[in-house]
Amino acid sequence: MRRTRILLLVTVIVMTASSAHAFNGLRKGFVLGGGLGLAPASTWHVDAGFFGETEESRAGGCSNIFLGYGWDEHNLLVFEGNGSSIMSDKIVDATIFQGFAGPVWYHYFAPSAPGFFTTVGVGVYSFYFDIKDGEEDANDSGYGLLGGAGYEFARHWQVSFVINGGRTTRYGADFSHVNLEILVGGVAF
Repeated sequence: MRRTRILLLVTVIVMTASSAHAFNGLRKGFVLGGGLGLAPASTWHVDAGFFGETEESRAGGCSNIFLGYGWDEHNLLVFEGNGSSIMSDKIVDATIFQGFAGPVWYHYFAPSAPGFFTTVGVGVYSFYFDIKDGEEDANDSGYGLLGGAGYEFARHWQVSFVINGGRTTRYGADFSHVNLEILVGGVAF
């Protein structure tokens, strides 16, 4: 249910991020955006000591959503949620959700499209799993990092390549996580 609500919200935001629904057409001021894409590698690893190591890396879907402020035509400071979803082979009948949430700095090299941009963020990382019978469970969140680069190909529309990762814990075991993502998204400004 949570996944459906998140995907619906991201879809609405992306669809409303067109020039017809923009705020004032300038990056300076309030910004809202999001995207959908492919995570060619969504990886988690745990070393459970006596119980051994487990690692899983699979392709899946990914999305991001952000809200923030542009202090000029080149720089945005936003709060972003960015993550992926995979069907697990290691946890029977489970869908895994893992991702980053926190402040992210977007730097655009051109004052308007087309042009390249970069992203950098520091925040928290989360790891949830939803078992087929509707049961949900989660690890304790830990620190997370996000970095990426992209290209704004038209006003309000961009493609980005993002890597995010972090640490979580569960019953004293440390998990490490990494997502590689390709996102197509929209930004209303």
